[in-house]
Amino acid sequence: MIPTILVISLAVTSTAFTYREIHPAALFPFFRAAVESDIARPFANSAYLPESPSFFVDMSYARPYNLDGLSASSVCAGTSLNNIGAQLSWHSFGIDEYKEDIFETSLGYKLSNHISAGITPSISKLSINTELASFNDYFFNVHAGLVISPFEWLALGYRQENIRTLFLDEARDMHYPGWSAGAVLKPARGFSISYNLNKTHFSYINTFAASANLLKWLSVAGGYSRETSSLAGACTIIVNGIMASYGLRYHSYLGTTHSFSATLRYGALPLEEISYSNPRKPSCDGAINAKTCSLDDLTNIGIAPLVAERIIKYRETIGPLSKKSLIQMGLSSKEYRRLSPCFLNLADDDIALKKEHQKKNVPHMKKFNKAQKPDLPFRNAEARKLLFQKLIQEGVKASSALRITELAKDLSQQKLLDSINHLSFLNDSEKQAAKKVCAAR
Repeated sequence: MIPTILVISLAVTSTAFTYREIHPAALFPFFRAAVESDIARPFANSAYLPESPSFFVDMSYARPYNLDGLSASSVCAGTSLNNIGAQLSWHSFGIDEYKEDIFETSLGYKLSNHISAGITPSISKLSINTELASFNDYFFNVHAGLVISPFEWLALGYRQENIRTLFLDEARDMHYPGWSAGAVLKPARGFSISYNLNKTHFSYINTFAASANLLKWLSVAGGYSRETSSLAGACTIIVNGIMASYGLRYHSYLGTTHSFSATLRYGALPLEEISYSNPRKPSCDGAINAKTCSLDDLTNIGIAPLVAERIIKYRETIGPLSKKSLIQMGLSSKEYRRLSPCFLNLADDDIALKKEHQKKNVPHMKKFNKAQKPDLPFRNAEARKLLFQKLIQEGVKASSALRITELAKDLSQQKLLDSINHLSFLNDSEKQAAKKVCAAR
Protein backbone atom coordinates (compact mmCIF):
# COMPACT_ATOMS: atom_id res chain seq x y z
CA MET A 1 0.00 0.00 0.00
CA ILE A 2 2.88 2.40 0.69
CA PRO A 3 4.05 2.53 -2.99
CA THR A 4 0.46 3.20 -4.05
CA ILE A 5 0.08 6.10 -1.62
CA LEU A 6 3.37 7.57 -2.81
CA VAL A 7 2.25 7.47 -6.45
CA ILE A 8 -1.09 9.06 -5.59
CA SER A 9 0.51 11.77 -3.45
CA LEU A 10 2.80 12.74 -6.31
CA ALA A 11 -0.21 13.04 -8.59
CA VAL A 12 -2.10 15.27 -6.15
CA THR A 13 0.79 17.67 -5.60
CA SER A 14 1.19 18.27 -9.35
CA THR A 15 -2.08 17.67 -11.12
CA ALA A 16 -5.05 15.35 -10.79
CA PHE A 17 -7.17 13.59 -13.41
CA THR A 18 -4.16 12.79 -15.62
CA TYR A 19 -4.78 9.02 -15.71
CA ARG A 20 -7.85 8.04 -17.73
CA GLU A 21 -8.77 4.44 -18.52
CA ILE A 22 -10.44 4.65 -21.93
CA HIS A 23 -10.22 1.41 -23.93
CA PRO A 24 -7.33 -1.03 -24.43
CA ALA A 25 -7.24 -0.26 -28.17
CA ALA A 26 -6.68 3.43 -27.30
CA LEU A 27 -3.27 2.23 -25.98
CA PHE A 28 -2.39 5.09 -23.60
CA PRO A 29 -4.14 6.32 -20.39
CA PHE A 30 -4.67 9.79 -21.83
CA PHE A 31 -6.56 11.22 -24.80
CA ARG A 32 -5.05 11.51 -28.26
CA ALA A 33 -6.77 13.69 -30.86
CA ALA A 34 -6.06 11.50 -33.91
CA VAL A 35 -6.57 7.78 -33.35
CA GLU A 36 -5.36 5.05 -35.71
CA SER A 37 -7.66 2.29 -34.42
CA ASP A 38 -11.20 2.07 -35.86
CA ILE A 39 -12.29 0.49 -32.58
CA ALA A 40 -10.93 3.11 -30.17
CA ARG A 41 -11.86 6.32 -32.02
CA PRO A 42 -15.31 6.93 -30.45
CA PHE A 43 -13.78 6.60 -26.96
CA ALA A 44 -10.90 9.03 -27.54
CA ASN A 45 -12.32 12.03 -29.42
CA SER A 46 -15.98 13.06 -29.50
CA ALA A 47 -15.60 14.20 -33.12
CA TYR A 48 -15.38 10.50 -34.08
CA LEU A 49 -18.77 9.64 -32.53
CA PRO A 50 -20.79 9.91 -35.79
CA GLU A 51 -18.68 6.97 -37.08
CA SER A 52 -19.54 4.72 -34.11
CA PRO A 53 -22.00 1.77 -34.24
CA SER A 54 -25.68 2.62 -34.01
CA PHE A 55 -25.60 1.50 -30.35
CA PHE A 56 -22.82 0.26 -28.06
CA VAL A 57 -22.00 -0.33 -24.39
CA ASP A 58 -18.38 -0.70 -23.26
CA MET A 59 -16.87 -1.69 -19.91
CA SER A 60 -13.11 -1.41 -19.32
CA TYR A 61 -10.93 -2.27 -16.31
CA ALA A 62 -7.21 -1.97 -15.54
CA ARG A 63 -4.72 -2.31 -12.68
CA PRO A 64 -2.27 0.53 -13.28
CA TYR A 65 1.34 -0.61 -12.91
CA ASN A 66 0.17 -3.71 -10.95
CA LEU A 67 0.08 -1.68 -7.73
CA ASP A 68 -1.98 -3.30 -4.97
CA GLY A 69 -5.30 -1.60 -4.38
CA LEU A 70 -4.98 0.76 -7.35
CA SER A 71 -7.58 0.35 -10.08
CA ALA A 72 -9.02 2.21 -13.05
CA SER A 73 -12.28 1.53 -14.86
CA SER A 74 -14.76 3.06 -17.26
CA VAL A 75 -18.27 2.46 -18.54
CA CYS A 76 -19.49 4.03 -21.80
CA ALA A 77 -22.74 3.85 -23.72
CA GLY A 78 -23.30 5.55 -27.06
CA THR A 79 -25.31 5.71 -30.22
CA SER A 80 -25.15 7.27 -33.66
CA LEU A 81 -27.78 8.23 -36.22
CA ASN A 82 -27.14 9.83 -39.58
CA ASN A 83 -24.51 12.52 -38.94
CA ILE A 84 -24.85 12.66 -35.14
CA GLY A 85 -23.28 10.57 -32.37
CA ALA A 86 -23.73 10.72 -28.59
CA GLN A 87 -22.11 9.03 -25.60
CA LEU A 88 -22.43 8.86 -21.81
CA SER A 89 -19.38 7.74 -19.84
CA TRP A 90 -18.01 7.30 -16.34
CA HIS A 91 -14.29 6.99 -15.51
CA SER A 92 -12.86 6.03 -12.13
CA PHE A 93 -9.27 5.91 -10.85
CA GLY A 94 -7.62 5.54 -7.44
CA ILE A 95 -7.62 3.60 -4.18
CA ASP A 96 -10.04 3.53 -1.25
CA GLU A 97 -8.43 6.61 0.34
CA TYR A 98 -8.15 8.61 -2.89
CA LYS A 99 -10.68 8.47 -5.73
CA GLU A 100 -11.16 10.35 -8.99
CA ASP A 101 -14.53 10.03 -10.77
CA ILE A 102 -15.44 11.72 -14.05
CA PHE A 103 -18.94 11.79 -15.56
CA GLU A 104 -19.20 12.93 -19.18
CA THR A 105 -21.76 13.52 -21.90
CA SER A 106 -20.32 13.70 -25.41
CA LEU A 107 -21.93 14.83 -28.63
CA GLY A 108 -20.39 14.62 -32.11
CA TYR A 109 -21.66 16.03 -35.38
CA LYS A 110 -20.44 15.45 -38.94
CA LEU A 111 -20.49 18.90 -40.51
CA SER A 112 -19.58 17.56 -43.97
CA ASN A 113 -17.92 14.56 -45.59
CA HIS A 114 -14.55 15.94 -44.48
CA ILE A 115 -15.15 17.70 -41.14
CA SER A 116 -16.51 16.44 -37.80
CA ALA A 117 -16.68 18.24 -34.46
CA GLY A 118 -17.56 17.23 -30.92
CA ILE A 119 -18.09 18.64 -27.45
CA THR A 120 -17.93 16.98 -24.03
CA PRO A 121 -19.28 18.59 -20.84
CA SER A 122 -17.95 16.79 -17.74
CA ILE A 123 -18.25 16.76 -13.96
CA SER A 124 -15.18 15.63 -11.98
CA LYS A 125 -15.31 14.41 -8.39
CA LEU A 126 -12.25 14.12 -6.15
CA SER A 127 -12.72 12.15 -2.92
CA ILE A 128 -10.10 11.85 -0.16
CA ASN A 129 -10.91 9.81 2.96
CA THR A 130 -8.08 9.25 5.42
CA GLU A 131 -7.64 9.45 9.18
CA LEU A 132 -6.24 12.95 8.78
CA ALA A 133 -8.57 14.41 6.17
CA SER A 134 -11.86 13.73 4.45
CA PHE A 135 -13.50 15.83 1.74
CA ASN A 136 -15.19 15.75 -1.69
CA ASP A 137 -14.61 18.30 -4.42
CA TYR A 138 -16.67 18.74 -7.61
CA PHE A 139 -15.70 20.63 -10.73
CA PHE A 140 -17.47 21.26 -14.06
CA ASN A 141 -15.54 21.49 -17.31
CA VAL A 142 -15.87 21.22 -21.10
CA HIS A 143 -13.71 19.51 -23.71
CA ALA A 144 -13.93 19.85 -27.50
CA GLY A 145 -12.64 17.91 -30.50
CA LEU A 146 -12.24 18.36 -34.24
CA VAL A 147 -11.36 15.92 -37.03
CA ILE A 148 -10.63 17.01 -40.61
CA SER A 149 -10.25 14.39 -43.38
CA PRO A 150 -9.10 16.20 -46.54
CA PHE A 151 -8.27 12.89 -48.21
CA GLU A 152 -9.34 9.27 -47.82
CA TRP A 153 -5.84 8.38 -46.60
CA LEU A 154 -5.32 11.32 -44.22
CA ALA A 155 -7.10 12.60 -41.11
CA LEU A 156 -6.07 15.49 -38.84
CA GLY A 157 -7.34 15.75 -35.28
CA TYR A 158 -7.37 18.25 -32.42
CA ARG A 159 -8.72 17.95 -28.88
CA GLN A 160 -8.80 20.73 -26.26
CA GLU A 161 -9.02 19.64 -22.63
CA ASN A 162 -10.60 21.60 -19.77
CA ILE A 163 -11.70 24.68 -21.68
CA ARG A 164 -13.13 26.30 -18.55
CA THR A 165 -9.75 26.35 -16.79
CA LEU A 166 -8.24 28.24 -19.70
CA PHE A 167 -9.76 31.23 -17.89
CA LEU A 168 -9.43 30.05 -14.24
CA ASP A 169 -5.81 30.08 -13.09
CA GLU A 170 -6.58 28.82 -9.58
CA ALA A 171 -8.03 25.52 -10.89
CA ARG A 172 -5.24 24.65 -13.33
CA ASP A 173 -3.31 22.44 -10.92
CA MET A 174 -6.24 20.02 -10.77
CA HIS A 175 -7.65 20.45 -14.30
CA TYR A 176 -4.88 21.53 -16.60
CA PRO A 177 -6.13 22.86 -20.00
CA GLY A 178 -3.97 20.56 -22.07
CA TRP A 179 -4.44 19.79 -25.72
CA SER A 180 -3.62 17.16 -28.29
CA ALA A 181 -3.02 17.47 -32.04
CA GLY A 182 -2.17 14.70 -34.45
CA ALA A 183 -2.54 12.99 -37.80
CA VAL A 184 -3.53 9.53 -39.05
CA LEU A 185 -2.22 8.08 -42.30
CA LYS A 186 -3.75 5.07 -44.08
CA PRO A 187 -1.06 3.75 -46.42
CA ALA A 188 -3.03 0.56 -47.10
CA ARG A 189 -6.51 -0.87 -46.60
CA GLY A 190 -6.96 -2.00 -42.98
CA PHE A 191 -3.68 -0.46 -41.79
CA SER A 192 -3.21 2.96 -40.14
CA ILE A 193 -0.39 4.84 -38.42
CA SER A 194 -0.63 7.94 -36.24
CA TYR A 195 1.42 10.65 -34.56
CA ASN A 196 0.14 12.83 -31.72
CA LEU A 197 1.62 15.69 -29.73
CA ASN A 198 0.09 16.26 -26.28
CA LYS A 199 0.60 19.32 -24.09
CA THR A 200 0.22 18.30 -20.44
CA HIS A 201 0.89 19.88 -17.05
CA PHE A 202 4.27 18.15 -16.95
CA SER A 203 5.60 18.53 -20.49
CA TYR A 204 4.96 17.76 -24.14
CA ILE A 205 4.36 14.08 -24.99
CA ASN A 206 5.02 12.55 -28.40
CA THR A 207 3.25 9.30 -29.28
CA PHE A 208 3.54 7.03 -32.30
CA ALA A 209 1.09 4.19 -32.96
CA ALA A 210 -0.09 1.73 -35.60
CA SER A 211 -3.19 -0.41 -36.04
CA ALA A 212 -3.87 -3.37 -38.34
CA ASN A 213 -7.10 -5.27 -38.93
CA LEU A 214 -5.56 -8.67 -39.67
CA LEU A 215 -8.92 -10.39 -40.17
CA LYS A 216 -12.58 -9.38 -40.12
CA TRP A 217 -12.69 -10.51 -36.49
CA LEU A 218 -9.16 -9.64 -35.34
CA SER A 219 -7.50 -6.24 -34.86
CA VAL A 220 -4.15 -5.41 -33.25
CA ALA A 221 -2.52 -2.10 -32.31
CA GLY A 222 0.76 -0.92 -30.82
CA GLY A 223 2.38 2.34 -29.79
CA TYR A 224 5.34 4.11 -28.19
CA SER A 225 5.53 7.25 -26.07
CA ARG A 226 9.00 8.75 -25.82
CA GLU A 227 8.59 11.16 -22.90
CA THR A 228 6.76 8.64 -20.67
CA SER A 229 9.18 5.85 -21.70
CA SER A 230 6.26 3.51 -22.32
CA LEU A 231 5.21 0.88 -24.86
CA ALA A 232 1.62 -0.24 -25.41
CA GLY A 233 -0.13 -2.99 -27.33
CA ALA A 234 -3.71 -4.21 -27.73
CA CYS A 235 -5.59 -7.08 -29.34
CA THR A 236 -9.33 -7.09 -30.11
CA ILE A 237 -11.49 -10.06 -31.13
CA ILE A 238 -14.94 -9.47 -32.63
CA VAL A 239 -17.65 -12.16 -32.55
CA ASN A 240 -21.04 -11.06 -33.87
CA GLY A 241 -22.08 -8.16 -31.65
CA ILE A 242 -19.43 -8.66 -28.95
CA MET A 243 -15.90 -7.24 -28.85
CA ALA A 244 -13.32 -8.39 -26.33
CA SER A 245 -10.05 -6.44 -25.96
CA TYR A 246 -6.85 -6.93 -24.01
CA GLY A 247 -4.19 -4.26 -23.58
CA LEU A 248 -0.66 -4.32 -22.20
CA ARG A 249 1.33 -1.20 -21.28
CA TYR A 250 4.90 -1.18 -20.10
CA HIS A 251 6.46 1.81 -18.32
CA SER A 252 10.21 1.59 -17.81
CA TYR A 253 9.98 3.02 -14.25
CA LEU A 254 6.48 2.25 -12.96
CA GLY A 255 5.98 -1.24 -14.41
CA THR A 256 3.28 -3.07 -16.34
CA THR A 257 -0.44 -2.36 -16.72
CA HIS A 258 -2.96 -4.95 -17.90
CA SER A 259 -6.33 -3.72 -19.19
CA PHE A 260 -9.46 -5.53 -20.33
CA SER A 261 -12.60 -4.43 -22.12
CA ALA A 262 -15.90 -5.94 -23.27
CA THR A 263 -18.13 -4.14 -25.74
CA LEU A 264 -21.68 -4.98 -26.76
CA ARG A 265 -22.63 -3.32 -30.01
CA TYR A 266 -25.51 -3.16 -32.44
CA GLY A 267 -24.92 -1.96 -35.96
CA ALA A 268 -22.03 -1.99 -38.38
CA LEU A 269 -18.52 -1.21 -37.19
CA PRO A 270 -16.37 0.52 -39.83
CA LEU A 271 -13.61 -2.12 -39.69
CA GLU A 272 -11.66 -2.61 -42.93
CA GLU A 273 -9.67 -5.83 -43.20
CA ILE A 274 -6.18 -5.84 -44.68
CA SER A 275 -6.21 -7.08 -48.26
CA TYR A 276 -3.77 -9.94 -48.79
CA SER A 277 -4.43 -10.25 -52.53
CA ASN A 278 -2.61 -8.59 -55.41
CA PRO A 279 -3.96 -5.01 -55.49
CA ARG A 280 -4.12 -5.18 -59.29
CA LYS A 281 -6.51 -8.11 -59.13
CA PRO A 282 -10.05 -8.15 -57.71
CA SER A 283 -10.34 -9.18 -54.07
CA CYS A 284 -13.23 -11.57 -54.81
CA ASP A 285 -13.11 -15.27 -55.59
CA GLY A 286 -15.89 -15.02 -58.16
CA ALA A 287 -17.90 -12.38 -59.95
CA ILE A 288 -21.32 -11.35 -58.61
CA ASN A 289 -24.42 -10.33 -60.55
CA ALA A 290 -25.11 -6.60 -60.19
CA LYS A 291 -28.81 -7.26 -60.84
CA THR A 292 -29.30 -9.89 -58.12
CA CYS A 293 -26.38 -9.65 -55.65
CA SER A 294 -27.19 -9.58 -51.93
CA LEU A 295 -25.79 -7.49 -49.09
CA ASP A 296 -23.51 -10.38 -48.09
CA ASP A 297 -22.22 -10.67 -51.66
CA LEU A 298 -21.14 -7.03 -51.60
CA THR A 299 -19.47 -7.19 -48.19
CA ASN A 300 -17.68 -10.43 -49.12
CA ILE A 301 -15.84 -8.67 -51.96
CA GLY A 302 -14.63 -5.98 -49.57
CA ILE A 303 -17.30 -3.25 -49.66
CA ALA A 304 -18.00 -1.59 -46.30
CA PRO A 305 -21.39 -2.63 -44.80
CA LEU A 306 -22.86 0.90 -44.79
CA VAL A 307 -21.91 1.45 -48.44
CA ALA A 308 -23.24 -2.01 -49.37
CA GLU A 309 -26.60 -1.16 -47.76
CA ARG A 310 -26.84 2.05 -49.80
CA ILE A 311 -26.00 0.16 -53.01
CA ILE A 312 -28.79 -2.37 -52.41
CA LYS A 313 -31.27 0.42 -51.60
CA TYR A 314 -30.25 2.27 -54.77
CA ARG A 315 -30.94 -0.80 -56.90
CA GLU A 316 -34.29 -1.47 -55.20
CA THR A 317 -35.47 2.13 -55.25
CA ILE A 318 -33.98 3.77 -58.33
CA GLY A 319 -32.72 1.25 -60.87
CA PRO A 320 -29.85 -0.84 -62.25
CA LEU A 321 -26.36 -0.46 -60.82
CA SER A 322 -23.74 1.27 -62.92
CA LYS A 323 -20.27 2.68 -62.35
CA LYS A 324 -21.73 6.11 -61.63
CA SER A 325 -24.23 4.80 -59.09
CA LEU A 326 -21.61 2.71 -57.24
CA ILE A 327 -19.39 5.77 -56.85
CA GLN A 328 -22.33 7.94 -55.83
CA MET A 329 -23.21 5.43 -53.10
CA GLY A 330 -19.74 5.61 -51.54
CA LEU A 331 -17.11 3.70 -53.50
CA SER A 332 -14.01 5.71 -54.33
CA SER A 333 -12.68 5.68 -57.88
CA LYS A 334 -9.75 3.57 -56.70
CA GLU A 335 -12.08 1.04 -55.05
CA TYR A 336 -14.24 0.87 -58.17
CA ARG A 337 -11.22 0.14 -60.37
CA ARG A 338 -10.19 -2.65 -58.02
CA LEU A 339 -13.66 -4.18 -57.68
CA SER A 340 -15.13 -3.65 -61.15
CA PRO A 341 -13.99 -7.13 -62.35
CA CYS A 342 -16.10 -8.59 -59.53
CA PHE A 343 -19.35 -7.32 -61.09
CA LEU A 344 -21.37 -8.85 -63.91
CA ASN A 345 -24.22 -7.04 -65.69
CA LEU A 346 -23.36 -3.50 -64.60
CA ALA A 347 -25.51 -1.00 -66.51
CA ASP A 348 -23.79 1.31 -68.97
CA ASP A 349 -24.14 4.92 -67.84
CA ASP A 350 -24.20 6.31 -71.39
CA ILE A 351 -26.85 3.84 -72.59
CA ALA A 352 -28.98 4.48 -69.51
CA LEU A 353 -28.89 8.24 -70.15
CA LYS A 354 -29.86 7.77 -73.81
CA LYS A 355 -32.78 5.51 -72.91
CA GLU A 356 -34.01 7.96 -70.31
CA HIS A 357 -33.73 10.85 -72.78
CA GLN A 358 -35.80 8.87 -75.31
CA LYS A 359 -38.46 8.05 -72.72
CA LYS A 360 -38.77 11.69 -71.69
CA ASN A 361 -39.45 12.61 -75.32
CA VAL A 362 -42.10 9.92 -75.99
CA PRO A 363 -45.56 11.53 -75.55
CA HIS A 364 -47.42 8.36 -74.59
CA MET A 365 -44.84 7.64 -71.87
CA LYS A 366 -45.50 11.01 -70.25
CA LYS A 367 -49.23 10.36 -70.34
CA PHE A 368 -48.76 6.89 -68.88
CA ASN A 369 -46.67 8.20 -65.99
CA LYS A 370 -49.20 10.87 -65.16
CA ALA A 371 -52.17 8.59 -65.44
CA GLN A 372 -50.64 5.80 -63.37
CA LYS A 373 -50.78 7.44 -59.93
CA PRO A 374 -51.45 11.19 -60.03
CA ASP A 375 -51.41 11.35 -56.21
CA LEU A 376 -48.07 9.51 -56.02
CA PRO A 377 -45.86 11.29 -58.56
CA PHE A 378 -42.73 9.25 -57.74
CA ARG A 379 -44.28 5.79 -57.61
CA ASN A 380 -42.77 5.00 -60.99
CA ALA A 381 -39.13 3.83 -60.99
CA GLU A 382 -38.18 6.17 -63.86
CA ALA A 383 -39.61 9.15 -61.98
CA ARG A 384 -37.59 8.26 -58.88
CA LYS A 385 -34.43 7.87 -60.91
CA LEU A 386 -34.95 11.29 -62.45
CA LEU A 387 -35.67 12.73 -58.98
CA PHE A 388 -32.42 11.27 -57.65
CA GLN A 389 -30.40 12.78 -60.51
CA LYS A 390 -31.95 16.22 -60.09
CA LEU A 391 -31.28 16.18 -56.34
CA ILE A 392 -27.61 15.43 -57.05
CA GLN A 393 -27.48 18.27 -59.58
CA GLU A 394 -28.87 20.67 -56.95
CA GLY A 395 -26.06 19.79 -54.52
CA VAL A 396 -27.76 17.24 -52.26
CA LYS A 397 -25.38 14.49 -51.08
CA ALA A 398 -25.88 11.14 -52.83
CA SER A 399 -26.67 9.28 -49.59
CA SER A 400 -29.26 11.93 -48.65
CA ALA A 401 -30.73 11.98 -52.17
CA LEU A 402 -31.21 8.22 -51.96
CA ARG A 403 -33.11 8.49 -48.68
CA ILE A 404 -35.35 11.22 -50.08
CA THR A 405 -36.04 9.07 -53.14
CA GLU A 406 -36.98 6.13 -50.91
CA LEU A 407 -39.32 8.37 -48.92
CA ALA A 408 -40.93 9.79 -52.08
CA LYS A 409 -42.11 6.40 -53.34
CA ASP A 410 -45.25 6.26 -51.14
CA LEU A 411 -45.97 9.96 -50.54
CA SER A 412 -47.99 12.56 -52.33
CA GLN A 413 -46.20 15.69 -53.46
CA GLN A 414 -47.47 17.82 -50.58
CA LYS A 415 -46.68 15.21 -47.92
CA LEU A 416 -43.21 14.81 -49.35
CA LEU A 417 -42.59 18.57 -49.19
CA ASP A 418 -43.81 18.63 -45.59
CA SER A 419 -41.59 15.67 -44.66
CA ILE A 420 -38.46 17.33 -46.07
CA ASN A 421 -38.75 20.07 -43.44
CA HIS A 422 -38.25 17.46 -40.69
CA LEU A 423 -35.35 15.48 -42.17
CA SER A 424 -32.47 15.80 -39.68
CA PHE A 425 -29.82 14.59 -42.14
CA LEU A 426 -30.36 17.66 -44.38
CA ASN A 427 -29.03 21.12 -43.65
CA ASP A 428 -31.11 24.21 -44.49
CA SER A 429 -29.64 24.71 -47.96
CA GLU A 430 -30.18 21.04 -48.85
CA LYS A 431 -33.78 21.23 -47.64
CA GLN A 432 -34.42 24.22 -49.89
CA ALA A 433 -32.82 22.44 -52.85
CA ALA A 434 -34.80 19.25 -52.22
CA LYS A 435 -38.11 21.15 -51.93
CA LYS A 436 -37.33 23.01 -55.14
CA VAL A 437 -36.81 19.75 -57.04
CA CYS A 438 -39.85 17.97 -55.56
CA ALA A 439 -42.14 20.96 -56.10
CA ALA A 440 -41.15 21.20 -59.77
CA ARG A 441 -42.70 17.82 -60.49
